[in-house]
Amino acid sequence: RYPYSTDLAKNPLTFKDVDPAQASCHPGVPLSPLFEPCSTDNAGGVHNQGEVWCAMLWEARANLINKYGDEAGNQVMLQLATDAMNLTPPNPTFVQARDAILQADLVNHAGANRNELWAAFAKRGLGTGASAPSSATTAGVRESFELPNDLTVIVPVRVTESAGVLA
Repeated sequence: RYPYSTDLAKNPLTFKDVDPAQASCHPGVPLSPLFEPCSTDNAGGVHNQGEVWCAMLWEARANLINKYGDEAGNQVMLQLATDAMNLTPPNPTFVQARDAILQADLVNHAGANRNELWAAFAKRGLGTGASAPSSATTAGVRESFELPNDLTVIVPVRVTESAGVLA
């Protein structure tokens, strides 16, 4: 329905877009002419679910390319996605698949890409508070754009000393 892009103005899909009761037509964002007029009736269809999952993986890939460069970042993402398949149960939920990628990073790279992966998933609604029903349905997903608490950026406090007094 939308091009693969990290720009939400070009590809606005987030986790809620797999749930027919929550999916949006995203007014103002150009839709592929192949899918006009917009309909959310098939939001839970496997191809629509796959499109949302791919948008999440595209985000993660972009973050890793930003960190390591084109070739290395792409290779790291491909390996994480492949290795994660061995760490998921049959027919995983989005949350289980996300967690498997994070686990693959922990196993392969001692969690070196944790921040980039969480940022990607949270941007597309699969943050720490997200929940998914069983993989037999997409009704009832709960989006979350939250990062784990230990990844939350806190503005540092500036301490200055003047005449032996901290201010």
